[in-house]
Amino acid sequence: MKKLGLGLVGVIAVFAIYYFTAGATQLTNKLKTQIETELTTLQTQGFSVEGRETSEKKEHFILTFQEAEKYTPFLNTYGAQLNVNDAKALEGFQIGIDITYIANAYSAASFDVYPVALPTLVSTTNYDEKEKKVLAQVEKMLQDKVILLHFSINKLGTGFKGYMKDIDTALVGEKTLNITMKGFDFDGDIKQDTVTHVNQVLKEVGITAKDELSMKMTTLSSSYDVDVNNKYNAKTTYSVENFTINIPKTLTLTMDKISSLATTTAKGDLLSGTFKSTIKNIHVDNSGEKLIVNDMRFDISANNIDSKAIEALETINPNDEEKLNALLQQLISKGIQMEIPTFEIASLNYNDQKMEGFKLDANVMVDKTLDLKALAQKPMAAVGAIDASLNLILSNELLALIAQQPQAVMAMMLFQPKDENGKKAYHIELKDGSVKVNGQPIM
Repeated sequence: MKKLGLGLVGVIAVFAIYYFTAGATQLTNKLKTQIETELTTLQTQGFSVEGRETSEKKEHFILTFQEAEKYTPFLNTYGAQLNVNDAKALEGFQIGIDITYIANAYSAASFDVYPVALPTLVSTTNYDEKEKKVLAQVEKMLQDKVILLHFSINKLGTGFKGYMKDIDTALVGEKTLNITMKGFDFDGDIKQDTVTHVNQVLKEVGITAKDELSMKMTTLSSSYDVDVNNKYNAKTTYSVENFTINIPKTLTLTMDKISSLATTTAKGDLLSGTFKSTIKNIHVDNSGEKLIVNDMRFDISANNIDSKAIEALETINPNDEEKLNALLQQLISKGIQMEIPTFEIASLNYNDQKMEGFKLDANVMVDKTLDLKALAQKPMAAVGAIDASLNLILSNELLALIAQQPQAVMAMMLFQPKDENGKKAYHIELKDGSVKVNGQPIM
């Protein structure tokens, strides 16, 4: 419920920045006129505007999620990635927005955005007495504006900057859940009434339940860039200095120096995308069983993705099997290609046993002729439309460790690795309906 609130504030902030800056100039009266126009537009997109109060320098209103069928495609335009069924759970959710018209050196207006009411599905569910007490605390948090996003827009409407208010609160139920967040700041650029660049920095966020769980993330930074003329030409980066989960006497997981880069590009109606990620170290202590992973890297890419099919999948009812299958058939009709150019771990340490890691690459190509109905009815007959390959190189020590696991014994007996440059190798190929392992057919 908390995560839902935070995520929605972010979504609302994005499209608020867009709508409330469209046509902004140095003159406050023009900004007010534009806000009036865009609030009218929002009311045609599944939202309602309630409790509006206006004065010369301030304005307040509440934005309510009313009709999922309308606000789902609207939010998806700004990257929410919701389907109608999921979005229905947001009906009744309310966001408070306070606008202050100011004329300082930077901004023409500033905004405070905060949740004021939980979705109807949450607030009307039958809870036991303990759950009711927790719900009452959450509602008190909303009343006190514990979750609040503040941002200002410059006078030319070409940029913005802001922050989320620090959070240090607790929910008291059977256990006390402490929630903290510090130092969330952001800024960005606006071109042609579109947010084209965003930078975000979060110093620290944590959740702690005494003697049960603690989770902490420090120094998160991210950036987002999008082409003003095509939302599918975009780049997103993330980095996290440290992420830790601790379940006392059971599990400790620590990851250091996490980074990722995601890009999407469009050529006509076809999309391609890449995702690259690295983690410097992973430390796991599972009830005394210790594992250290060093220098992990994972890259993946996809090509020939039908953007129209993707957009349609975001709006249909997932229970409509006929439409879903038709869109999935449309999605693969362009000949999807997927590749994992690199998945590797440089080295490991398992219970003080040091060893080299592994390298893996893989490819999958789906022919345009693949018929999903035929695949469901006769998988082996349709598998000829799929070509795939996988190459795995791993150290002798790692293979020996894997061979000790009961789940791997049968596979190790059936498929023997090749010796390559002092390491073990598996080369798996699916082509023309035939599967080969290290050159030997198995089907």
